[in-house]
Amino acid sequence: MAGGWFQAVVATRLLLEARLSTRRIPKGPGRRPKSLARRRFVKLMEQGWTVRGACREIGVCRQTGQTWENGGTVVRKDGTVKHIPLLNPLSTRVISPRFLSESERVRIADLVSVGLGPTAIGIEISRTASTISRELRRNSDPSGHYRPFQAHVCAATRRHRPKVTTLSVNKELKAFVHDKLAVRWSPQQISRALRHEYPDDPSMRLSHESIYCAIYRPSSDLLRKPAGSPLRTGRDHRRAHTRQTKARRRFAQPMLSIHERDFEPTDRTVTANWESQCCCQAILGVC
Repeated sequence: MAGGWFQAVVATRLLLEARLSTRRIPKGPGRRPKSLARRRFVKLMEQGWTVRGACREIGVCRQTGQTWENGGTVVRKDGTVKHIPLLNPLSTRVISPRFLSESERVRIADLVSVGLGPTAIGIEISRTASTISRELRRNSDPSGHYRPFQAHVCAATRRHRPKVTTLSVNKELKAFVHDKLAVRWSPQQISRALRHEYPDDPSMRLSHESIYCAIYRPSSDLLRKPAGSPLRTGRDHRRAHTRQTKARRRFAQPMLSIHERDFEPTDRTVTANWESQCCCQAILGVC
């Protein structure tokens, strides 16, 4: 009798541990959507887990975790294609404090509903008025209403990389840049010429840095092969800019100034202190 009671207690405890374990996802009969596993995957990614570690923890393959993180398509047996949206980047990784958070966007929506402007809202949430004005202009819906959760998703999608470049979409803009590079125009000149040629067309705007990035891209269409780079400098890759503090020294040890040496410059009593001077004089024809 006692043995049966003990076995029942042990079985109940094991059942509870299995239900509370992070490695076991409760399932019912048949194939169910992995919504619980997906939510657990998001929480682990928020804590800084890698995709491989999170997949091992919740018991799914790594390909599934990568599909959840980056999105993808699945072809069903009947031939239909199912698109799997990627996880919200704002909910899967830690965002820098310089970006607006979801709680700040909710606060902005509350202050907009009572009639406050960008300057007053910026004072309330300790942000600049330009940040609030840009947020309301870029993330409001077509009807002009600002919805914080929809704005949060739009900002996350806009920050996703890699992006489609402007030159690959706008054929007219690409032809203009290609023609000007062919006559050795610099990216700065091309950027200014676009504003002069198309003053009323915002789609024909391109910064000089975007042109440089398009040229330096490995699979760039602006490179004239086999002639090389269309730039006047002839470079097909960005030159590395090393800071002065990180520059390598010519010698392993710092050079010692002549004023810090233990002998006078005119003293020749110690060997090897004046041979270099004699060599220089011999080269110049003095000796």
